Amino acid sequence: MALSYESLKWVHENVKPYRGSSRYPTTNRAHSYKHFVPEIVDGKTEYHVYYGNNWRDIVINNAEYDKLNAKQQNEYSRKWNSTTEWTTWERIPNKIAIVRDDNTFEFVATSLHQGIRHFLTRQFGGYIYADCRRGGVIYNKRSENIIMPLYQGMKVDDKTFKPVDDYEIILRRVSRKQGNVALKKYEKFLKLSETMAKASDRKQFLVDMNEEIKEALGNEADAKLNRWISPAEAESLSKVAMDKIDTDEYGAMLLLCYADNVGWVRSAMEKVIQTNTWNGYSSDNYTPESWYELMKSRFSRKVYKENDTFNKTVYKYGETYPQSTWGVEVLVNGKEINQYKG
Repeated sequence: MALSYESLKWVHENVKPYRGSSRYPTTNRAHSYKHFVPEIVDGKTEYHVYYGNNWRDIVINNAEYDKLNAKQQNEYSRKWNSTTEWTTWERIPNKIAIVRDDNTFEFVATSLHQGIRHFLTRQFGGYIYADCRRGGVIYNKRSENIIMPLYQGMKVDDKTFKPVDDYEIILRRVSRKQGNVALKKYEKFLKLSETMAKASDRKQFLVDMNEEIKEALGNEADAKLNRWISPAEAESLSKVAMDKIDTDEYGAMLLLCYADNVGWVRSAMEKVIQTNTWNGYSSDNYTPESWYELMKSRFSRKVYKENDTFNKTVYKYGETYPQSTWGVEVLVNGKEINQYKG
């Protein structure tokens, strides 16, 4: 592995640093944004690996700003909504890892974006990429059939890439039996709303939806009735829908469709209400029946989550785990950690 302690030590001892600095190249010398810096920590040499830059917000007060010369002041701007502070951005090297003499490589980056993933893939002999159905960024060594999650603070052997700390991956799959039991409570709602959706005229369906939203929003209808409602407002509409799910199945379905914006139904409703004739909407090919089917899928997923209708399977290092649409939990020493998302 090119980023092993042994490799970096050889570069440190045999290659000249970049002029006027303590930075050493990790790959092509012309790519100065990819480098490492030797650091002495507790009497031992560590190699801190950098890729690209980050930006740090610097804030100063009026007194500090007045002490700067005109050129320096030009680099600052008044902080938003403040009369006492000024702000600017400072570019700093982006540290992504620390390689130590115990032959460990520790991930310290706050994120692993595409450029970093490509860089590390070329160093490690395996593929590093984002897989949302496996929880985020993973390391995949196909020759050995190894797939494992990556997270901030993770330490691996700098030659074999085996993790220092054992981890557990918990995958969920819906139990068909438990799922059917959880949905049984909403059987009447789903059957009646499906029947009404299939029998509905598309235009009338959207007009009815408009009336339901106005009623739910009350006096705020004129200000809030558009496709750009906030997540909090959408959640509020979902709660109104659930309150009437046993008494007004059709109205509840309309509210849930709008709250989740299934099949871009909000733009479809807006177009009909405003009698807009432009044909460039993504929702133009959807029907009440297709909106119902999308609503049912979203609704069922919510019910499964709320009722914990899952079977759980545990995987450890060396075991290839499959993709999951229900998320992935990674536990290290019994505590859940946040896998890199990208």
